Amino acid sequence: MNRRLKHLEDPEWLKLAQQAEWSVNKLAKLCNVSVRGLELHFHRQMGRTPKKWLMEQRQKQAAILMRAGPLVKEVSSQLAYKQANHFSREFKKQWGYCPSQSTENRSEDRKARI
Repeated sequence: MNRRLKHLEDPEWLKLAQQAEWSVNKLAKLCNVSVRGLELHFHRQMGRTPKKWLMEQRQKQAAILMRAGPLVKEVSSQLAYKQANHFSREFKKQWGYCPSQSTENRSEDRKARI
């Protein structure tokens, strides 16, 4: 196992992913390892590729942010998507509904409780 990566804990990975703007190449540079070294580490430690892990973590952050109520454009920008429609497609692929529906569902839940 790469000594540069061995010491990193789970919360640190998320911070690094955000700093790397969810890019495998940038994450490898931040960790001072090659992309291949990062791939090997992820495969051994997390059972997936860094690209898949980054996508999963990015979408988890998206779901959290969308529940808080901001616009799709705002969340896509915060998560370093170049275009909001790309963010929306990935969100729907991951969660099975559009990001705008997550705020609609939340509004309906509030109305139901009143």
